[in-house]
This record gives sequence, C-alpha cells and structure tokens, in this order.
Amino acid sequence: MDNSGSWVTISNSISSALRQYTWTVPAAAATNQALIRLTKTIRHRLAHLQYSLSSVHRHCSWHPMLNNEGYIKLNLTAVANATQYEVMKLRDDEMQSVAILPNSTLTYTFNGLSKDSLYWVTTRAIYNGSPGRRDTAVYRQPGTGSCTGNISDNDIKMESIQSPASSGRLLTSTALSASVPLTVRIKNLDDNTSNAELTFSYSINGGAPVTDAAVTPSINAGATYDYTFATPLDLSAAGTYNIHIGVARTGGDPVAYNDTLLVQIKQLSNPAVTLPFTDDIEAAANQSVLIRQMGLQGADRYDFANSTSAGRLRTFLSTGMAYSGTKAITLDADKYNAGNADTLTATFNLAAYNANTGLAPRLQV
Repeated sequence: MDNSGSWVTISNSISSALRQYTWTVPAAAATNQALIRLTKTIRHRLAHLQYSLSSVHRHCSWHPMLNNEGYIKLNLTAVANATQYEVMKLRDDEMQSVAILPNSTLTYTFNGLSKDSLYWVTTRAIYNGSPGRRDTAVYRQPGTGSCTGNISDNDIKMESIQSPASSGRLLTSTALSASVPLTVRIKNLDDNTSNAELTFSYSINGGAPVTDAAVTPSINAGATYDYTFATPLDLSAAGTYNIHIGVARTGGDPVAYNDTLLVQIKQLSNPAVTLPFTDDIEAAANQSVLIRQMGLQGADRYDFANSTSAGRLRTFLSTGMAYSGTKAITLDADKYNAGNADTLTATFNLAAYNANTGLAPRLQV
C-alpha cells in the first residue's frame, strides 16, 4: 500500500515454482508506514516464504575505505530519501551499531584499532527512524596506508614495551634483576612532526602510579620514540608483574584508547628437584597457546616457541588421550600450514646433584 492508501500491484505473474521473490523498493516509495500483502490461491504446501521491505529504496554504497595504522576511514555515497546513516562493526558474532550520522555526513573514521586485527564494517540508511537493509560488509586490516589530512592529528600511540623484553626464570641466565630498565616505544600517527610535551607513567599490579617528569621530544611523522623511565624496576622476586603504562600528551590526544599498554612479565620460580623425579603435568591448567610463552599455566618449567602463527600447544585434548592421568602436552598446528616447527623446552633445577660425582640423574616426564 502506498502513501495514498491505495494498493499497488508489484507482480501478478509469479510462478508457483518460486519459493522466493526479490523486489527492490522504488525510489519514490520511501516511507516508514508501508504495508505489503501477498494474495494467491495456494494449491500445494509452501515450505518456506521469505519477503522483506526496506524503508529506504536502496542500501548504502561506499567508496573504498582508507587504511591507516589504527584507523579505517569510510566514505559513503548519498542515498536518496535517507534521513540518517548507521555505521556498524562486527563484534563477536553480530553487527553492532557504532554511530548514527546525519544525512549530510558522508564519512566516518574508526580509530583506536589494532593493526594486527581484521575488522568487518558496514552501513545502512535510515528513513525517519526506520533502518533499511544493511549493506554487504567489507573487511580491512588497519596496518597500512598513510595518515594524510586530519584523520590522525595529534595522535600519539603507545606501541610496545622494549625492556624488559621477556619473562625470566630464577637461577638461570634469563633471571630478572632488581634493576631492570623500563623502556617503552611510542609512535607519532600524525602526518606532521610532534613537538608536544609528553608525560609517562606506570603502575605495577594496580599499585600507586609512578610518574616521570614531562619531556618534549621531536618525533617525525610516522616515526617512533623510545623512552626509559628514570627509576628501574625491581623484578628479582618470583611472581607475576602486570605493568600498566601510559603516556599523556599536553594539549590532548583525540584517541585515548591507544595511549596505554598492559603487559605481563613473570619471574618464574625454579625450585630444585629431588631425584628420582616424575612430572605428570597434572597440575597444568587446561590451555591452548598460540604464541611464544615462557612458563605454562600451572607448569612453570615448560617454555613454548613456534616458528609461525599456526603453531599450537595444548595441555588437554579430550578424555582418554593422555598416556596417564588427564593431561598431556601436544604440539600441532591450529590450521593448515605449509611448514611449522614447534619447540617445547623444560628446565629442571639439578643444583643438588653433581654429575662429576658419578651420580647419573634420572628424570621421567
């Protein structure tokens, strides 16, 4: 039924063999009060009937998006009769609304994104509060491109921690000391040189923040800058250290999401073993590891390394898979890969034994 209250025939010659019929709402029919009806003598059981009516005659179209590190810029093409546009992004397993734009705004920028992640985004037109059909989503990984223009003005990103570079294990060459430099790397995402005043701070395990005096480095467009805190960290005791690091830009930063970084550093215990020694790995937590890791959960003596992102370690597959008990460490790939080399290393502290005395240590794993 159109705006005048009259029924308008869409088609009167649909084959009885069809189970679906596609109809695009014409431009002149933009409304949020339309009705649609189906009338036909049905001589057989209709297994499934689907129809849809978009309140706006066609969905949004868009130009290719611009990829920048941490950004995705979206350019829309105007849709006749649209009163607004809705921007959406895939979260978990469904498209969720990110922003509602007036019909005069034909661009939108997603920011604070990870350059290592893949994002699916889309749009749909809205007519007087009623959304139309969602456009086909596209995906982008915001790790390439330039930041020309004002897309990333004044954006300073906390990129990585340079020191300490990894966890450590007591009584080995990797053990962390009582004086470990804390060095972080930030990146200037602006296409102009940054000469702003920056203040760095950190806290450990939720403790009181430690803030250094402000510095004013000159960082070229797209370049990085390494900063070492004035006071080194004492990581000599065995334990887990959750280090929360932040940078504040005088004058403000438009993207606060990438101004902080949370890293976990461990100083693993390494108690001496008493022979004969058997490790049944039953204390290990159920876990699947896809990155290099020193110390497994509940099994500190084991370190995992993979040569590609496909490499995987698991401590539990299913009941009955282990040689004994419930746990067993398996190395494989989580997806097809042309070649992957995984490594599992175990450290046993035999400080109480001396091979030169003739004692032959016997370990069983």
